[in-house]
Amino acid sequence: MAKILSISEKSVRRLINTQKLRAKNMSTGQKKPQWRIHVQWLEEFKENIPIQE
Repeated sequence: MAKILSISEKSVRRLINTQKLRAKNMSTGQKKPQWRIHVQWLEEFKENIPIQE
């Protein structure tokens, strides 16, 4: 996911934690989160990224 967005993995986790990027936690119990991002959610996120000039 980080490669697709051209950002670091830490940045992807930050976007998920701040609810700017929708993701589903697929882990069970007390394990480390295993995030899954639906293609449509990724497209919605990419459409809403402000243009940096």
